[in-house]
Amino acid sequence: MRLRQFLNEASASFTTTLQESLHCVGLGITQLNRSVLSIELLKDGNLFIKSYDTYCSVDIDVSTLYKFATENDSWAKAVVNNVNALKKSGYLKYNNYTFYRGTGLMNQIYTTFNLLKKKDKIRLTNDKWNPGDIWAFKAGVMIPTFDNLNDFNMFIKKSLKSGAIVSISLKKSKGSPKVVYIDQSSDKPTIDYRKIKKPKSVFNTGITVLTTDPKISLNIRSFRTSTASPITSELQIKGSGARHGKRTLSDFIKKYGIPQMSVSEIKKHIDTPEYLIDMVVTLWSECGYTFSQSKIEKDWQDRQKKIDNPVGYFRSIINSLQVGSFLENHKVYADDILSHVYLEASSISKYSSDFIKVY
Repeated sequence: MRLRQFLNEASASFTTTLQESLHCVGLGITQLNRSVLSIELLKDGNLFIKSYDTYCSVDIDVSTLYKFATENDSWAKAVVNNVNALKKSGYLKYNNYTFYRGTGLMNQIYTTFNLLKKKDKIRLTNDKWNPGDIWAFKAGVMIPTFDNLNDFNMFIKKSLKSGAIVSISLKKSKGSPKVVYIDQSSDKPTIDYRKIKKPKSVFNTGITVLTTDPKISLNIRSFRTSTASPITSELQIKGSGARHGKRTLSDFIKKYGIPQMSVSEIKKHIDTPEYLIDMVVTLWSECGYTFSQSKIEKDWQDRQKKIDNPVGYFRSIINSLQVGSFLENHKVYADDILSHVYLEASSISKYSSDFIKVY
């Protein structure tokens, strides 16, 4: 089971490398052709290689990347849509960018950030400082030295506004992508707790938390239904098919003493799971929802067919519902938790730097 999970995670990570690098090639093609991108242009072998060699610095070889482009129509279409939306947005002001993914000047950006955050004694991960998946550097631009993180962030802001350096966060969108400038110096938005969303199935893998902003909700579950994966929140924005930022809830669980059934306790009941099933039903009632016995039985029969790791599954749904029960019954604390989670999952903080988001 652990080998399967490892292979799935490795495959997802490799796909991320491929699709992000493919955006770089697509953007390079628009510079070569000085035109909008199409699937036909993206799959033109000669253009592909020329763009890769001339305008791309990525951590994947060209043959593997071209194979991905020609064999994955869904991603090819998403890349074409995202690239055209980016070009239309006006944030890429020049036609001589090099597009980086996991190499060169992009790596230098994050090396500089890590040196400065250590110097300033700030705790912040790379993606929460700036979630840029790819970076565009105008020809001739270099990264100077800085005394502190604030000065570096101002450099990122000025460079982005001038078009000299552009950090781009990518999401796989459905339909017409949106392109927005995330300005970290602007007033920080806040959201408050509204309620737990009624589930379609009693035995989902987690819960959805609705907020006072009708466009924003949080999906709470274990995103790898294994015994080691922490309960995590993922930001959801209505009208977007893209996945947004994630944030673990471990520190809030500890801070507020939110009960979490242990793995050892779950294992005691796993062979005869009636106790765990009753626990799920009880926790849903604490979140405001009750279900008929026939629905409980039907939903459990449907869920059983999909469970690979029973302990991991019950840990995900029970621990998530325990968080949901706490939010529903401690709404003052719920507002505090949701506001912090939203800002951090969105990579918004007083130490973060500006970027362009495509979703």
